[in-house]
Amino acid sequence: MVKKNKDKYVLNLPFYRDNKGYEYIWYSSASGNANASMTAIFGLNNSVLEDFFSSVGNRFNEVAKSFDRQKSVDFVKLGTINYLLEEKDLHELPSETDNEYIYSVRKYFADKPEYSFGDKLFLYRIRPEFYLPHIYVPESAFVLNRSIDDIPRLVSSSDYGTRSSIFIKEQNQSNIENLDKIKNFQKRDSFSLNYKKINSTKYAVDIKSVHGIFPLIFLENYNKWWRVYLDTSDDNGSVFQTWFQKPVSDKNRLVANGYANGWLIDSKDLCANKGSCQKNTDGTHDLRLIIEFWPQRLFYLGFFFLGAAFFAAIIYLIYHKKRNILPRLFYCKAFDNTIKMSKLSKKTEKRTIIFMSNVDTGVGMSGGTTIYLYFLNHWGDTHKIFFGSLGTIRRLKQDNIHDTQYVESDNDDYCNLLTIFGIFRHTIRRLRKGLAIVRKNSQIILSADYIYSVSDFYPDFWPAFYAKLKNKKIKWIVGYYLFAPAPFSRRSPYKGIHRFRGFLYWLMQRPTYFIAKRFADIIFVTSEPDVKKFITKKRNRDEIVVVQGGVDITESEKYLRSENVIPLEKRKYDACFVGRFHFQKGVLELIDIWGEVCRKKNTAKLAMIGDGVLESEVKKKIKKYGLEKNIDLLGYKNGQDKYAIFKQSKMMLHPATYDSGGMAAAEGMAWGLPGVSFDLEALKTYYPKGMLKSEKNNLDDFSENILKLISDENLYSKTAEDAHNLILEVWDWKKRAEMVYKKITI
Repeated sequence: MVKKNKDKYVLNLPFYRDNKGYEYIWYSSASGNANASMTAIFGLNNSVLEDFFSSVGNRFNEVAKSFDRQKSVDFVKLGTINYLLEEKDLHELPSETDNEYIYSVRKYFADKPEYSFGDKLFLYRIRPEFYLPHIYVPESAFVLNRSIDDIPRLVSSSDYGTRSSIFIKEQNQSNIENLDKIKNFQKRDSFSLNYKKINSTKYAVDIKSVHGIFPLIFLENYNKWWRVYLDTSDDNGSVFQTWFQKPVSDKNRLVANGYANGWLIDSKDLCANKGSCQKNTDGTHDLRLIIEFWPQRLFYLGFFFLGAAFFAAIIYLIYHKKRNILPRLFYCKAFDNTIKMSKLSKKTEKRTIIFMSNVDTGVGMSGGTTIYLYFLNHWGDTHKIFFGSLGTIRRLKQDNIHDTQYVESDNDDYCNLLTIFGIFRHTIRRLRKGLAIVRKNSQIILSADYIYSVSDFYPDFWPAFYAKLKNKKIKWIVGYYLFAPAPFSRRSPYKGIHRFRGFLYWLMQRPTYFIAKRFADIIFVTSEPDVKKFITKKRNRDEIVVVQGGVDITESEKYLRSENVIPLEKRKYDACFVGRFHFQKGVLELIDIWGEVCRKKNTAKLAMIGDGVLESEVKKKIKKYGLEKNIDLLGYKNGQDKYAIFKQSKMMLHPATYDSGGMAAAEGMAWGLPGVSFDLEALKTYYPKGMLKSEKNNLDDFSENILKLISDENLYSKTAEDAHNLILEVWDWKKRAEMVYKKITI
């Protein structure tokens, strides 16, 4: 086992252009994907080039690709690589003869393995002369005029030493004057640097005998939110250590080695204030710098406010319980939105299920909304009580859901959900209304068998939890249909200025996930991969239900069996998208994809059904690419209006970049339309057939699959037939609703 000190990075051998189709041979029946590294066996978890030639937005991978194009492995000199893990556990290894340059990377590592695991895995330590620390000051600096494609030639030359650094003018246009300052930089012999990793977002760097200007290199993929501070406090490692300090100016920021973070540090300027650095007798200075990922403090602030709100709610509940207010409210004058107690006091054989849906406004339709709507429709042999807003109740009545008793929680459905402030205001208002309606309707809560919070949003979740505290016998069903991605991960659909929105979403899920995992009786998820997240010592697999979703096939089957099916060549739209205009749904990527389709078929036409926070950005992108005649934005549609678009379409597009499933595409597939999506993990079980899967984040592959369905009649017919059969076999709402009901009542 490798000792954990500082950062240990591993290069896996072999690394591939195409990581699909390789099987492990540990056991005769075991199979897996070659890009799932085995580094954990040695206590390591940082792999470089694990997804060498498939990832998007990874600067180090882009640099490595430039070396690959020149059949070179000298990128090792640029990365903070400690070990080489050679895997011989694959059924089909690439030929060393055909891939000689890949295996030539061994020259940078020790001849004998430091560790091995059977005859399958061998771990080699990098030779000392080639090791590059995670944080360092280069011995010499090179400035290149062009692009990263010039890096391999320089690194492979005899002029380049391992402890050197490279700065490209193209990547540092805004700070071009700083490049002139470091061209002739040479590190002093007495200079020394040591660093300590405090956590994954914070490093302390001790530098001794520094004089004048020097470049500091931090070998993480470049991100403008990494900041450098001069540490002038004795508060070693504290969360608040740098909160009230100014960072090194952004004017001193640089991109180093084609991918990494760099700063031009002026020790004279930093140490100008007396006592900020230690001055040596030779005129040099010793100083300590802190490298910190600034958004981490938002995480701490969010946890502080959420924790404060949570404990305030607990104190509030305890206070009211001690004052015995809950029983007295039972005798208060009846409100218009309560159900007469006489009805509730009668014993009935029907189970009583409360649907808690306070966050909905009655406008738009999410996947979670569709799920509870069909449960209301098909859980016939139950006494259903719906807690929700006036707008939502009106919509349910318009959808002919009448065998349900309604409890109105709010009569004001006007809100602006396109801004963070609007979402925050709506959440606070509906959370307050939700808690109040539970308190006012205590007898309903005490007589119910189940309460179903239809989402993990606070106005649905916390009132249901409050009801669970009031009535310990009630079974709490939690709908947890999407896990927010880690806010700064590569998988996050939230990019650029929208990362803060994604961060808030992720942060707000932390307490709901904690509570649901420990206190919910039954969990509803949409796909199989989410099941394991809720399994505990006290909750087995049977108490986690994969709802998946469903489709009402009544209208589609009637149409497909008729003689009125519109021939493909006469349909108005080549493709159709249905869904919220949201980051995770890939609507912005869809415009790029359709632009590529139109480049090869300029008459291609796309229908986009839906609305949401990204609607204005979608319109701007359509105008930017000149696709106004190729894309129709149709807004929110339901029922016959939506069916009319399906009849005029040839295929369904589901470009979600992060999802736990997605029912919208299934609606169109019920009308005999094949689909195209990215190859997301959840979609492997959601859509095992009837949908062409594209390489994740590969927009060109997605557009090629669309064009294949348009041009290949045999492929289209086969995929369309598979899509229709899948819906009939698995997605019929009536069957799925009955299945889910049986599981929760066993």
